[in-house]
Amino acid sequence: MRTMRFKLDPGTHSVTAEDVVRAMRTLLGAAGDLRDWTIRRMSLASPFVIEASCRDEIQKPYAVFVKKMNALAQGKIPRVGFIGVQAKLLDSMDFVTGGAFGSIEIAPPGNKPITLNKNAIEQARQTTGQLLPSLMIHAKQQMGQLRGYLEQITVRRGQQPRFVIRDRVSGDVVACLLSDEYARLVDVAAKAIGKRVTITGLVSYNDKSRPTSIKAASIEPIEEYIIPFDSLPRVPLTNDGKSVEYIRRLRDA
Repeated sequence: MRTMRFKLDPGTHSVTAEDVVRAMRTLLGAAGDLRDWTIRRMSLASPFVIEASCRDEIQKPYAVFVKKMNALAQGKIPRVGFIGVQAKLLDSMDFVTGGAFGSIEIAPPGNKPITLNKNAIEQARQTTGQLLPSLMIHAKQQMGQLRGYLEQITVRRGQQPRFVIRDRVSGDVVACLLSDEYARLVDVAAKAIGKRVTITGLVSYNDKSRPTSIKAASIEPIEEYIIPFDSLPRVPLTNDGKSVEYIRRLRDA
């Protein structure tokens, strides 16, 4: 068993207990199950420090990730970018530093620790060419957002209100649940039927990393702007020089 230290600095952010739990679940869950870790020490004074131990095979990807990030900080480009668990860790850091925490320090045993913030992660993506998240969801449930068309609402006595949204690209239909705490969102959902919405809450995923349901905490309609036909520019469809020049001006504008 080897012990690793994580230090989470909120900076100027306001942090709740849920933020701390979510961050640690995201960071520790990148390489396996949370049961693989044993908490050795916790300091809940800001910045938050957690020391946790794990087996060598769980710890190794963290050490490789930190080694590559240290090399990038020195201006060196690793021969191989972030793959597997390393890609999950990059996404985890991106997720955590994009929320309640300004920076994270990771100190694997026998390695120089690295402190990462949003800018450092973005620079790592630019340098390695890994511009988009790996999309490898490494938790069955985690906080997130879904977007889609709100299609129907079901309200039955003695049951939680629910509705469904459909992703306009994949066609996936996702069930959305409303707990008693967020029952007020039924009115918001009712006014948004047939419209695109952004739903924030606890997302559940299947084994193929596709969302299956979300416990909604907020619903935000997405404003879709439609340009009236009469406002579109008239382009003369002829082969004369004036038409070609007109189209070039539109392109270069």
